[in-house]
Amino acid sequence: MNAARGKSAFSLPAACLAAGTATPRANRRERQAHLARIPFVLAAAALAFLMGGAPAGAAAFAIGAAAWRAFRPRKGARRRALWKAPLPPGHEKFLLRAIPHYRSLDEPGRELFRQRVKLFLDEVAFHGAGAKVTDGLRLRAAAAAVIPTLGLGEWEWPSLGEIVFRPEGYERGAYQNEDGVVTECVESGLIGVPGCLSGVMMLSSRDLIWEFAHPEGGANVGIHEFAHLMAAQGLDLAGRDRGKWRGLVKAEAARIRRNESLLDEYALLNDDEFFAVASELFFTVPLRFRRRHRQLYGVLARCYRSDPALWLKGRRG
Repeated sequence: MNAARGKSAFSLPAACLAAGTATPRANRRERQAHLARIPFVLAAAALAFLMGGAPAGAAAFAIGAAAWRAFRPRKGARRRALWKAPLPPGHEKFLLRAIPHYRSLDEPGRELFRQRVKLFLDEVAFHGAGAKVTDGLRLRAAAAAVIPTLGLGEWEWPSLGEIVFRPEGYERGAYQNEDGVVTECVESGLIGVPGCLSGVMMLSSRDLIWEFAHPEGGANVGIHEFAHLMAAQGLDLAGRDRGKWRGLVKAEAARIRRNESLLDEYALLNDDEFFAVASELFFTVPLRFRRRHRQLYGVLARCYRSDPALWLKGRRG
């Protein structure tokens, strides 16, 4: 809750309320693409008429019209139906019990959260690789996808088609700091790149469960991987922050090496990992992160258009 203004920190955008769907822009694009096919149907019928007369023209028009109807916008209709459908009571109880971010919201914020969770669960497939896929796992993954998007109006995941859960990590790796010290690690999450597991996110079910239950640890593999995906989909720093970002990263890297930072050495791998690690802390321990890293916190607050230190102010950390 935004105490300064007495307004909900998050609520359903007016466009969503008017359209009866969580993604009105996407629905408009789908309808426009569908209507754009009409001239092609008419052109095909006219060409057939010129070449073969009225029967050929009528046949071409009938075939084109049937195809146009067959490919009518189905996604938008499904999303509008989802908008009206309530979240199952068991899902609501789970979110209240297991997702502290959801529990901290007022009712307008929870309604936005529920709508985005419904959309995510409907449009992303879930599979297990040695892990049993439960409603709890699906809802934790959906929550990790929703939490960083609450301040961004509409948000979709067009490049994500599947999440695969595995009990432990996915691959062993190692990274070396400037002093030559090598640290071994097990990757607990991974985003497929185009051409290699494209559209697939892999998450450690064990880590996802533990980290939602213990947000004070400052880690959340789900939020980490979705931060990567959001950056890949076009999430960017506010204009005034782009110029100073490199300086902040360089200064923070020095603090990490002196063991004076909340960020761990994994953030030093590259700029992408720095952003994802900082995003985890921003959403899991925002009060501590703002206190220790005020400038970084401000940059991320403008980037995500969210202030979790206010939103989660009733929580410790």
